[in-house]
Amino acid sequence: MALNIIEQEQIIRGVVKPPSGMNLQDCVLQASYKFAFDFRASIKDTTGDDPAITYVNKMNVSFDYMMTHQTKISYVFSRALIMILADTVATYASVSGALDSDWSDFIVNNIGESIETASQVLPSEKAAYDAII
Repeated sequence: MALNIIEQEQIIRGVVKPPSGMNLQDCVLQASYKFAFDFRASIKDTTGDDPAITYVNKMNVSFDYMMTHQTKISYVFSRALIMILADTVATYASVSGALDSDWSDFIVNNIGESIETASQVLPSEKAAYDAII
């Protein structure tokens, strides 16, 4: 891991944040809403494919929970997102010096995986859904 547990927690708590001072959970929540909107607008037909159906069901449960429990779910999605960041080559110094655009790009580009992680999607379920044309 490029970021240790203490560094990860500092990002979660906002010790390190985008230069604009934006709150990580608010940015993650906004990206999550956009992801959910796009996902639901282009949902694939999963008829007869149980793992793909399970994938869609898990994602929809998370989206529904997001609509009613914004603070709790954005915190969970943020934690999953920081775990993804910790598994990259990012260092604490590079995260501390990141521009708003870097933060935005990272959040938007990884929010889907973050939601899948928080939703406990199995790799086989994701693969089954992705394989549908």
